[in-house]
Amino acid sequence: MWEHGFWFSGWWLIPLLFVAVCFFMMFFMRGNRLGCMGMGHDETHGAGHGESPEDIARRRYAEGKISREEFQTILKDLSENRHEVVKSG
Repeated sequence: MWEHGFWFSGWWLIPLLFVAVCFFMMFFMRGNRLGCMGMGHDETHGAGHGESPEDIARRRYAEGKISREEFQTILKDLSENRHEVVKSG
């Protein structure tokens, strides 16, 4: 099994590949820094970065991702939900 020794047999590649895969997975679990594969959140935007739902709706409207009607509906729904939470809470 070890006729040529540990380093020449290629067994050292297995732990190296394992470490590389772990780092690769951690990189994409933290967020998508390169903008590829559609994983994670953009580093500058997103609910996890202190934006309120209204801020997110405003940003999406400003970027043209939602229409004016969708924007107004979202703001109306958020306003109604806040009032319901305050009444029940």
